[in-house]
Amino acid sequence: MVDPTPHITSGQHCEHMALEEDITKDLLAELGLLVLGQYLVEAFLKYGEECNVVEILPHPIPKFCFNVVGSFVGTIKGPLPCENGNVLNYSCFIATQFLPSNPAKGDTGFIKITGHDPLKDDQANTLLEKTLHAFAHFGFLDTKCTHILCDLQG
Repeated sequence: MVDPTPHITSGQHCEHMALEEDITKDLLAELGLLVLGQYLVEAFLKYGEECNVVEILPHPIPKFCFNVVGSFVGTIKGPLPCENGNVLNYSCFIATQFLPSNPAKGDTGFIKITGHDPLKDDQANTLLEKTLHAFAHFGFLDTKCTHILCDLQG
């Protein structure tokens, strides 16, 4: 039987721990962006209501959100799980709510809504696409030009 546990020297251990700290910082930053995104959604929708955008559009602004509720960054304590010979490389992780798709109900899963695709016309055509383009612009202005949320999928 093959031992799936990686054998690490003390020098490699220090490098591994430093990398794990960097990954944890990146995951915390990712969680922070989810929180920022949700804040901006709520501010965007409130601003739309205050400006009576509903009176201008033929349909209400589509509701959307960031998958932040219940999300967290965690660390596995003790030995890392091993299944079918696959070992997790790092003990840190980010957990978000599972968003299932149900093709039987017409839900085809996640689609790329905004972003750059050189083979596709990036012109916003649907109300959802136009809303998300406006949201990205709003978020850029609301953060005083420090953040822009793009490549939105859902």
